[in-house]
Amino acid sequence: MDSGASHGTIHACLGITGAMQTTPTAAMEAMSSASTYCAGGGSPDGSLQQNRILNMRSDRIGRDIVFHKPYRVIVPKEGEEDRSHTPVQQNETIWYTDGSKTEQSTGAGATNRDPGCEISINLGNYATVFEAEVTATSACAQEMIRRSYTNKMIQIISDSQAALKALGAVEIHSQVVKDCMDSLTQLAEHNSITLKWMRGHQGQEGNERADFLAKKWAEVPLIWPEPTCGLAYRTARRVMKDLLRENIYRTGRKAQG
Repeated sequence: MDSGASHGTIHACLGITGAMQTTPTAAMEAMSSASTYCAGGGSPDGSLQQNRILNMRSDRIGRDIVFHKPYRVIVPKEGEEDRSHTPVQQNETIWYTDGSKTEQSTGAGATNRDPGCEISINLGNYATVFEAEVTATSACAQEMIRRSYTNKMIQIISDSQAALKALGAVEIHSQVVKDCMDSLTQLAEHNSITLKWMRGHQGQEGNERADFLAKKWAEVPLIWPEPTCGLAYRTARRVMKDLLRENIYRTGRKAQG
């Protein structure tokens, strides 16, 4: 095995690929070579360094701490969900958001009962459902800012607990989440905002419409350059894992023949 690869780097690559300690020597030699990329030097054949997906801008940012948020996040307990979400006062408004992913693309959708208040966005193939869910919330916040919403009691309903918890978290590691928080904070300067979770696909009209709007673009390939939002950490990790495994397989085949 290449003595130039550090013990820690080899273990890092073991973690990425999921290889066991009993991995054959030839495969471990491939791991050692591939580990050069893990340490920042690029893979021996350049496949990792030149991979266009890994060269896309990242969604991951340095840790940002936000203790105070001018909006509420509510995730009801099991059995306590309010499925009606019907405005009871004149100054109340409700938006429904959703995200969807297919083999073709990823879509974000948002809807409101006001005329012309429907949003449908194509985020491309590399966006995750999580990014789509957060983008849908961000898009409806930006639309309300554009429409100069003032003195409104706003509810934004999502069926994604992950998205809502990220928007309510103290630590931020995602640019998409940070951008959404910034839009919500701006909207909250003149409005009261509540982000609320509801179980999806239960026949609720607003949720079903948002789901339709998200799927509308998720089924159409993106025609402009990607990524529309930064590459998610989990996506980059999956791509790197696939490329490392491919490198190990090729080296193992060479050793056999």
